Amino acid sequence: MLFSNNQMDAFSGIRYNMEGVKQMKIAVSSAGKDLDSQIDPRFGRCAYFIIVDTDTMDYEVFDNKNMNLGGGAGIQSAQFVASKDAKSVITGNCGPNAVRGWNWITHLN
Repeated sequence: MLFSNNQMDAFSGIRYNMEGVKQMKIAVSSAGKDLDSQIDPRFGRCAYFIIVDTDTMDYEVFDNKNMNLGGGAGIQSAQFVASKDAKSVITGNCGPNAVRGWNWITHLN
């Protein structure tokens, strides 16, 4: 599942809307390293990925090592967040290759 929203703070909506939702991990393309950070609108070239457990709101922060790639940053980023067991993504924009990659990767799981 892939979500986009350029206007909200990265986590304010998650905190409010996740009661009663089945436990899962969500990847957020983030401009900062904490739950008060803004969404980075560039999925493949975001500064950080924050992986949030929706049940506990525990989270891990990862530097995006793909942000400076000449090409394929979106696909590599999709593979990375999938490797962290994220089932959904919150981002501002995701290119078509990253979307196809994400859909293919998550279909395999």
